[in-house]
Amino acid sequence: MTQMIENSDRGITLNKGLAWTLATGLLVGGLWVGNTVTGLQSAAGQLTSALTDIKAEVRDGRAVDAAMDGRVRTLENTATRSGAQYEALSRSLDEVKATLRDQTDLLRRISVEDTR
Repeated sequence: MTQMIENSDRGITLNKGLAWTLATGLLVGGLWVGNTVTGLQSAAGQLTSALTDIKAEVRDGRAVDAAMDGRVRTLENTATRSGAQYEALSRSLDEVKATLRDQTDLLRRISVEDTR
């Protein structure tokens, strides 16, 4: 039986079959590592693209939120003004009612005095 690896004065010598196996293994390993690195670079590029898209969506969402906040504030201010106007109108109507009651009472008293 022949030895696969020998140690001699010239250094370590390998059997031809073992040398081809090692060379093929190194070549296949190199190809596998290269393929893996390429796949990882592609995945990193896709993730970067996805993150860029998400950042743009977030930016757009913030702009929409800011616009909506402005609209809501405007509506709140309008509602506050409308509420104040309603309160003033309600007070005015109460004053008109009170005046009408006073006038009605006065007319009744005048009417009662005239009938006597």
